[in-house]
Amino acid sequence: MTKKHQQLTFIIILFVILAGLAAWYFHHRSLYPETDDAYVGANTVDISAQVTGPVNAIMVENYQHVTKGQVLFTILPTNYQAALSQAIAQELQTRLNAKRITQLAKKGFASQSDADLATEQWQTAQAQLAQAKLNLQFTQVTAPQSGQLINFNLRIGSTVNPNITLFSIIEDQGWWVDANYKETQLERIHPGQKAEVYLDMYPDHKFIGTVYQISGGSGESFSLLPAENATGNWVKITQRFPVRILLDNNDPDHLLRVGASATTEIDTTH
Repeated sequence: MTKKHQQLTFIIILFVILAGLAAWYFHHRSLYPETDDAYVGANTVDISAQVTGPVNAIMVENYQHVTKGQVLFTILPTNYQAALSQAIAQELQTRLNAKRITQLAKKGFASQSDADLATEQWQTAQAQLAQAKLNLQFTQVTAPQSGQLINFNLRIGSTVNPNITLFSIIEDQGWWVDANYKETQLERIHPGQKAEVYLDMYPDHKFIGTVYQISGGSGESFSLLPAENATGNWVKITQRFPVRILLDNNDPDHLLRVGASATTEIDTTH
């Protein structure tokens, strides 16, 4: 065999090897679709006050980890203590009055309508007493779930109002990754399949996850200004659909953070 034939044979063998590797790669990618357009998410709880008043004590600070039921801050309780004392006195007075008029009505010295009115006033006072107790309880704001505080910037003396978000808590449990897969990769992806997840902040640590849901619409469909394709300069663009992957193995040595970038690979062979 001449040198020229040897070179040609080598080129053919190299071409066959490269073609085989390329075929294997694309087949592998179809079975294990991958994307680096993925980000970590978690449940967050918005915290707001239930009563109005100035903050008189703060027990935590921003980014601190808190446990469920832990007191975060308190609202000056003076007005609510006074309201509770007044409600207790009002409930006692209306209760005694209702009892007295009811007894008189039984003896014929008062009408049944007077007895009903007195009983109604007592029931109203009971409701007001219950609300006063609840309002006083609301002056202590506690953590509804365990997690990490974010955007906490309260100061003593700040006045808070009901149902206005003051800060949030990122819950410890229930982390996931939203992976934006191309529509051409979705055919084999189904809920229940296992996935490997690597975070950019922990490139050597493998997280295991499970496909939970596939979005019914592309990210572009729900954007503030969706694309208008009914124009003369329309260009077809492959769309991406969010695939939510629940993380199975939260590791205390590799803390997760909302918004962290990730790379995911889904095993579609099962």
